[in-house]
Amino acid sequence: MSMESLVDVAQLLYDTEQYHQTKLVSDIPPPNIFELRAMVDRNHNSNYQRTTNSHQSTRYKSHPYAQKSSYAPSSSHSSLDSDSRQSHSSKLFRNDVKVRYETPVSWLIRGAKSRSANSWMNHADIIVQEAMPVDYNVLCYSDLVEQLLTAKKSLAELPKDALIKGRDAANPYELVGKSVFIDSSAVKLASLDAQFNFSNIDQKTQNDYGIEFADFCSEYGGFTEYLLWRKQLMRQPARGWGMTLRGEKDYMFKKMIVPPGAFPQLDFEAVYGIDGSGDICNSENIKAFADHVMKATNGRGVDLVLADGELDTMHDGMHLENHSHQRMLCQILSMFHILKQGGTFLLKCFDLVTPLSGELLYILHLHFSKIAILKPLASRPADAERYIICENLELSFPSPLIAHLFECNSKFDLLKSSADRAYSSRQPEPDTENKAALGLQQVSDILNRDWVLSDETFVDYIQALNMKYGII
Repeated sequence: MSMESLVDVAQLLYDTEQYHQTKLVSDIPPPNIFELRAMVDRNHNSNYQRTTNSHQSTRYKSHPYAQKSSYAPSSSHSSLDSDSRQSHSSKLFRNDVKVRYETPVSWLIRGAKSRSANSWMNHADIIVQEAMPVDYNVLCYSDLVEQLLTAKKSLAELPKDALIKGRDAANPYELVGKSVFIDSSAVKLASLDAQFNFSNIDQKTQNDYGIEFADFCSEYGGFTEYLLWRKQLMRQPARGWGMTLRGEKDYMFKKMIVPPGAFPQLDFEAVYGIDGSGDICNSENIKAFADHVMKATNGRGVDLVLADGELDTMHDGMHLENHSHQRMLCQILSMFHILKQGGTFLLKCFDLVTPLSGELLYILHLHFSKIAILKPLASRPADAERYIICENLELSFPSPLIAHLFECNSKFDLLKSSADRAYSSRQPEPDTENKAALGLQQVSDILNRDWVLSDETFVDYIQALNMKYGII
């Protein structure tokens, strides 16, 4: 690009309002369009001078033994250059801006007019019916959801290199990757911890034993790795328990980044349940895990529960929310089994536009002082994942709710076995549309839907967030 073209581009840039509002801290003065034009003139003159000198050098070659020129720049020129440099170095062009490292958050807070934690008991209603298309107008707007699904299909058809290039351009935090950790989930937890201070939750719950936590469905163990690394750097005690599907890559202790002399396998125990699979959707595994943790903590329970809820690659990426309903329910069920009063719960989910997801979220709203839904900056914008933050559990170990959620899970198990018989096990689990085509049944509600939707504050909150994440 020629200097003239560069000036034209700069003119367009520097004359925009956005540029003038750009904040900086630098000892280099902001660019000036007149200085740029002067640079063009100087560049033109220097090019002319070089051309002239090159012609002269071809006509008059210097003698190999010629003496070096004794020319030196005048003192006036040197002092002028020196003064110019000093003037720039001594002056700071400052326009402060706070670099955004926090995700804007909107809390749904329980107040004096909120329903009580046990109010759901009169409205417990497990509905099993033939699968039918989801009514997205309940918690969002169907037109917006359809546009999102169309956009996702278009992205899925892109060449891999184009998709990666676009993904990197859409989110500068993509460059962070997994940083020094074994998995990018550790980076996401780090960004959330910087904002919500999870790693010091034991101070809120007044736990003299240091932070005690549980980690569900984390696969590699990124959440655990970050939390142990963080607490060890702070020279504070931490210990945890986790359950994830057993495999070659679950809880990769040997690859975890920890300070010298620390051994994460001594501070964290992986529990795989009765059948040894680590499947959190198995009710007996949940009970065995809860019994183990409560015994290890002398009945105290844990301060923090982390639930990554990662789905395997066999699932349809277009309808992750539908595929994650049972796992989401079981992670919530497991949390209520072991989280102490005042504790915090972090749950990953995939969209929240179906009524069943809304009912699960409403249960959390009834039992925690405040909840929020957000995407960490390290989360890819095109991904459906987001995180539910639940702070200050008001009622610990709620037996009636735990029993109800176990009953819900048994319904999921019965329907899953019938779906497996009707659908090839070599294919992904059918989504709602495929279930409807096959005439299969599904769990559509776990609470009375009309009762949940009558809470206008809750519904307005979910709809607003779904609109926000749908538009951006």
